[in-house]
Amino acid sequence: MAKEKLPKESDKPADETPESKEIKKEDDKSSTRNIILIIIMIVGLLVLFFSIKYFYHPTPPEESYVYNGFKFTKVSSLWLTEVQVDNMVFRITTRYSPNELEHITVEPGVYEKIVGSKKIYFTLANNLSSVAVLGVTELGRIVGTRYGLFNIPSQAALTGSNDQGTPVKTCKDAVNGTGVIWFKLGNNTLAYSDGNCVIIQGADEWGIVKTADRVTFGLLGIMH
Repeated sequence: MAKEKLPKESDKPADETPESKEIKKEDDKSSTRNIILIIIMIVGLLVLFFSIKYFYHPTPPEESYVYNGFKFTKVSSLWLTEVQVDNMVFRITTRYSPNELEHITVEPGVYEKIVGSKKIYFTLANNLSSVAVLGVTELGRIVGTRYGLFNIPSQAALTGSNDQGTPVKTCKDAVNGTGVIWFKLGNNTLAYSDGNCVIIQGADEWGIVKTADRVTFGLLGIMH
């Protein structure tokens, strides 16, 4: 009968020593730290990506063109150009540019009646909104004393009585060197005159602004 073979001492699994246990713990800690670092890096890259996407807004290319020797540049919602009178350079902003206004007619004599006035009232109906008032502002700062171009004393007015103490002026008041520019709604968008009164007319209120800008460019010699 064969003798049963007894396992040798070397075949038995050796008990882990304190040193090996400590090394294993350090390896586990190192692996955990590496995983945490990788997660932090991924989260950081994601945050950076979405931050750049949210905060970075590339500047659009400049929109500009030259019209009759005057450069027009789009700045936000306005058009900017420079006009030189004698040795002075004036920076003029308008809501529209000349290319958008070539279809608007300015009848003969309009410019002469404006610049020949000793004083001008800019008048409009009481029920018009701030859009029409914008047209008054566009033309008024060129004709009046805002830029120092034509320097004609000017004042805002209304065509009807009001509680604000604003002067009431109509075309009937355009006499004896006093000019009246009436900003009004009509069937067409154009500028014309009635006697000594100049009418800035639009088919809607933005049309009034367009006609005001068209007359502005005519006064400055940009459009003819």
